[in-house]
Amino acid sequence: MNETELKYTAYEYYPIGIDSIKQREEYNNSKEFKKLLFAVNQFYKVNEKKINLLNDEFRLHPLTKNIQDLSALDFDRCLTFELDILDESTKVAFKIRLVISILIPYFFIYALQSKVQLKPYKQLTLPVRKRELESIKFVQEIELIANIVKKVFQYDLFQEKYLKFVIPNVSHSDIREGDFTFFNAFFRGENFSLYE
Repeated sequence: MNETELKYTAYEYYPIGIDSIKQREEYNNSKEFKKLLFAVNQFYKVNEKKINLLNDEFRLHPLTKNIQDLSALDFDRCLTFELDILDESTKVAFKIRLVISILIPYFFIYALQSKVQLKPYKQLTLPVRKRELESIKFVQEIELIANIVKKVFQYDLFQEKYLKFVIPNVSHSDIREGDFTFFNAFFRGENFSLYE
């Protein structure tokens, strides 16, 4: 999908010009928001077998057998999986995060890093995205995860260049107009820029 197609797809699920905070009732009653809720609920019903198969495929491979399905913990527009890797010698925790959109046939994978204390275990810094981890340290894991997703869902990798594209006149939850991006529309309700 190109930028225009992505924007018009987003407009199907998020009302234009209605502030999700100041006009909450109008927003929640909009046909777009109702369509979003229906799509999210329907996705889980229709794709239950695929989701189970995806988890089974991850468990078959030594590199991905410990991946965790965090999808039930959030109400996001995606399935979310994380593979945690701890380097005790440097006291650094890594996360390989997979997000699979519920609204469009795309997924994205990125790596996060944070400093930790080991005993007792405690995160000392917020996770930060590290692109070099994706292209050097965790290439094997990321390629394997991508291949499994493509095999099970037949989805494509979402293009990085579109992640931070701001969708005009749209807000959702606590994300205001002017800050709502394709990443927010199709994946997670957080500021992707915070990871960089």
